[in-house]
Amino acid sequence: MNPLFSISSLALAGVASGAALLAPTASSGQDVAIQAGRIYLVEDGAVLENGTVLVRDGRIVAVGEDLSIPRGVRVVDYGPDAVLTPGLVSADSGYGSSIAAERTASPTLRASDHFDPYSNLKSALGVGVTSVYLAPARGRLIAGQGAVVKTYGEEGGQSRLISASACLHGSIAAEARRTPGYWEIPVPATVDVGLGVEQPQLPRSTMGAIVALEELLTLSDAALAAEYGKEAGPALKALMASKTPWRMGAGSLSEVCALLEFFGKSELPLVLDSDYGAAEKPEVVAAAGVAVIAGPQGRSGTDFGAGPDSTWPDPGSISRLVLAGVPVAIVARNGVDVRAAAAMARKGGMSAEQALRSVTLTPAEVLGVADRVGSLSAGKDADFAVFNGDPMQATSSVIATWVSGELAHKPKSDVATVLEVEELHLGDGHVLRPGQLLMNNGRVAEIGTVVAHPRGATVVRGVAAMPGMIDVLGYLGTEGSKARFDPKFDLRRILETGDELDRRVAKAGITTVNMGAKTATSPSTTMAYKPAGEDLERMVVSPAACMRLNWNHSSRTEAGKAVRSTLGKAAEYKKKWEEYEAAIAKWTPPAPEEAKDEDEEEEGAEEEKDSKEEPKKKKGEKAPARPVTGEWRGAAKSEDGQHDIRIRLLERDLNLEGTLRADGIDELISLEGARDEYHVTLRGLSSLGVVTFDLQLEDKALTGKATLDGAEAEATLEQVSDVYPVAQRAEESKPASVPTPKGKPKSPGIDRNLEPIRQAMLGKGAVVVAVDREDDILACIAAFEAHGIKPILWGARNAIKVASQIQGRVAGIVTGTNVAGLSQAGIPIAFASQAEQGAAALPQRVAGFVAGGMSPTAALRSLTSDAARMFALDDRIGFLRSGYDADVLLLDGSPLDVSSTIQRVWVNGEEIR
Repeated sequence: MNPLFSISSLALAGVASGAALLAPTASSGQDVAIQAGRIYLVEDGAVLENGTVLVRDGRIVAVGEDLSIPRGVRVVDYGPDAVLTPGLVSADSGYGSSIAAERTASPTLRASDHFDPYSNLKSALGVGVTSVYLAPARGRLIAGQGAVVKTYGEEGGQSRLISASACLHGSIAAEARRTPGYWEIPVPATVDVGLGVEQPQLPRSTMGAIVALEELLTLSDAALAAEYGKEAGPALKALMASKTPWRMGAGSLSEVCALLEFFGKSELPLVLDSDYGAAEKPEVVAAAGVAVIAGPQGRSGTDFGAGPDSTWPDPGSISRLVLAGVPVAIVARNGVDVRAAAAMARKGGMSAEQALRSVTLTPAEVLGVADRVGSLSAGKDADFAVFNGDPMQATSSVIATWVSGELAHKPKSDVATVLEVEELHLGDGHVLRPGQLLMNNGRVAEIGTVVAHPRGATVVRGVAAMPGMIDVLGYLGTEGSKARFDPKFDLRRILETGDELDRRVAKAGITTVNMGAKTATSPSTTMAYKPAGEDLERMVVSPAACMRLNWNHSSRTEAGKAVRSTLGKAAEYKKKWEEYEAAIAKWTPPAPEEAKDEDEEEEGAEEEKDSKEEPKKKKGEKAPARPVTGEWRGAAKSEDGQHDIRIRLLERDLNLEGTLRADGIDELISLEGARDEYHVTLRGLSSLGVVTFDLQLEDKALTGKATLDGAEAEATLEQVSDVYPVAQRAEESKPASVPTPKGKPKSPGIDRNLEPIRQAMLGKGAVVVAVDREDDILACIAAFEAHGIKPILWGARNAIKVASQIQGRVAGIVTGTNVAGLSQAGIPIAFASQAEQGAAALPQRVAGFVAGGMSPTAALRSLTSDAARMFALDDRIGFLRSGYDADVLLLDGSPLDVSSTIQRVWVNGEEIR
């Protein structure tokens, strides 16, 4: 689990294993080593397996597979399934200015002047884009100078600006032909001079655009100033002297050819911004040595035209350019998700390597910033995008984005997890090959050969996966106690969230334990729960999973008498409930009595009297602070994410004492503090360091600062109860007396000694009965059949002798005798550890039965679906199905192979670490 707050201050070296993304934001000047299963350097197509990138002061120090990480360097390991690439570079975006200058040529207009260095570009960071191009404006022959900026920067200012003059941005396409005429009012405006007239501006056609470009290069200073403004000439000369490239938009092939001819003659650097025109003659563009900026064609809500000259989208256009050797920077015309645009552009045959280059190094080269971004090498900016799969796969998504060595984006902590395996064993014998499973909000959301991959989902790949295993009777959670649990005792009272021992058992594959007493009396009940769980409510699968009875007796004549008597009582109890339910269904509640007018008057008078007695506050005076005794729930938000917390407080004479529960901390932290009117201070000591709270009270809310060993977070809590819970005796509390409506049938009440058996009679529960001799087995089954129950036999040493007679008449057998024979006879089998931490050895024990002749498929079912069905738990666990609890095991081989081992475990969708 995540720590309460960022724990970077607790240790100089911290490791976030797998894809858990626990890395807090790097602070300036701190060395960080970032690791991933695969790292694309992009330059020269190099790929590192299990590589490391070493970062210092926002720049890359070294990249390699076997880097020696210096002592004291913080390590962020995204796991073997993560893919790290250079931060994506978008050669176009909508973040620039949309306001064009009045003149058709305005080379002095700079996009960087319109950029807000404190702006939040979350949408770009969320898709892995770390650098974007800003257009100075649109719809002009020369709109101005484009810029390149970072999508993140904590300090703002110039730290985000990569290039203030990346190119001259212009166009000869249709967008530039709508330039209005220029009208400058004479100053002063006199009668003889007038107000002047509007001066038409080029271009109005492709030829007009070329004429205008020639004039800009050849006219004298005076003529240039008269036609295009006095600032155009000097600015163009300076930009041409610095060899600033011209980024010119072109639509049709004729416009592309016109630009190629003009810039070829003038020997000026050109970058074509063309989605489809350049792709019609890729060999011509390649011969000219010109780079192209292009994006997938077609926008939603637009038609392509029905005429012979209409231009329809061509999915292979960009690939044709790339395959012809043209440097192409792929852009997303309707946003900044350039990775998705590049993936779509591969339809024409472009490789994944070429597609990745088109959104990293190529746009960086086109924009003149390749010395800083676009690839991974020593000395470059530490800009990365981390994906949960191959970046060019449509189902992959970003799990982290780093800018200048700082963690700029990561998805919320409650993101989904997707398993992609060669074999997905569903628990009932069915196997998907290959198979995928989506876990979200603690449940299985989808299963199939290909499932949805929500944005930011953690993707885990492996060989095989199966449901978590079930120990149908274990003692984990009893803490070595030999106490006997009466059926009236609610076992949930002793429940605690999982500790290290519970997690070790879960890592062995046992995710659910049916907990009972070691020295059980007959009858007694059990509770099915998940020891390694973190949510007390979700941990409990069934508070009364089964009723345990004993048919055996040392005296043959007494065998089964107690069970028959209990069944008889349960039948009478069930009959009473049936009669009550029938009566209550027929009963009609009486109409509510109308309140008397006199009573209403008296009540109103009392309320009026009370209101008069209340002291009045002075205007503007704040009400006295109220005590903070009770339970407070909320969250602490830090750069590391949001973490749930719960505080219970008891106030005595303004002194406070209480406890703290927090995500990722197993212990219950004791707190002490004080309240000074609305100011609340708390302090405690945990295994991770000192915890403090400095809070302000406002009605039923506490807000302020929280720290864990110096690491700060913003805390917000709401009061959910004004009662401070204290230890009390385990006894039934008497419900408040409520008058029974006249004529209402009386409920027979819940008899906890008989209710589990009634539920079994209704097909909603289970009864386990210990019986061994073959004649007793048959008599026992007959007794239960008379009441509509299929019992679970416990022990049943001689069941093999009557296997053919009991098949289909029992829910199953929990035994370690003749397992293979009983299974082959079609009788479901389940296994019990009858131990605490010894539950971890249950899978190995079952593997021994497989070696003794039990079917591997039946053995798998006995630990999953068969066990769940037998104990009526099959509505939540035992299977991998949509809507079921996300209890999943990842293995390095088929679960049917006894040599396979468990690699990773999830309980209620949370990975056990």
